[in-house]
Amino acid sequence: MSETELKQLKFLVKPKVNAFRLAKIREGSELFEELDTSGVLSRTYVRELLRGIQRFDLVEKLDDPLLNNAESGKRSYLNLGQTCVAISISDHVRQLN
Repeated sequence: MSETELKQLKFLVKPKVNAFRLAKIREGSELFEELDTSGVLSRTYVRELLRGIQRFDLVEKLDDPLLNNAESGKRSYLNLGQTCVAISISDHVRQLN
């Protein structure tokens, strides 16, 4: 995730995240962890955020059945946060290659 995309995400989550904590965030994974801590992290909300920054490729990855919890058909907030971090990391690695 680029620095510009992170700034865009931080702008979009302003109503939901404490401004002081938001100012400390330097990486996408930190933002998703804060959303999880704040109790607002959900697959629907992450989809909305990713669409808001035009990252439709990550929306597709978020919907990948291999990343979902096959047993319950739902993801816990923790699993969603881990998935978002994994997406962020895989995206970063792909940019390096």
